[in-house]
Amino acid sequence: MRGDLHTLKRVCEYASKVMLVAEYVLAALVIATVAVLIASFSYGPAEDFLRDWISSGSFDETYRRVAACLKFTAIWIMGFITVKGLHDIMCDIRDEHSPFTERNTKRMISISLFYLASAFVLLTLDIIAGTPIAFTVFVFLGCTLISVVTYCLALVCRYGGVLQKESDETL
Repeated sequence: MRGDLHTLKRVCEYASKVMLVAEYVLAALVIATVAVLIASFSYGPAEDFLRDWISSGSFDETYRRVAACLKFTAIWIMGFITVKGLHDIMCDIRDEHSPFTERNTKRMISISLFYLASAFVLLTLDIIAGTPIAFTVFVFLGCTLISVVTYCLALVCRYGGVLQKESDETL
């Protein structure tokens, strides 16, 4: 059993470093999206770049442009929060005796609830931006399913903690 936990800890050590880099990349994408949005109001080429970047049709109304950019900013933020949560979980697995901690369970539940709330935020922004219905439904259902699966994994982690505690007390 030691070999399995040792391997998991080593993989989490390296993966946490990759996640840390991803946190910085996603934060930079959030900043870049907002900067391009702001520039698009006064600089024509920035508006063209923005349209190509977010694959939007025309920005006939300002509120559609803002909604489309907010949607993509929200997606980058979702990625950042997900990567940050996974980074923290991997660091805990690397440093703790067991991967089945209550702290990791709470992190997974937080990510799950965040995706559930994000599903409705993205749905609203897609409707305002005039996103095609098929894409809107796909994103909404995707976020909802990620939320459900993450919540189920959190419950598996919680159950693993109960079994770990029972095993430790038996020995």
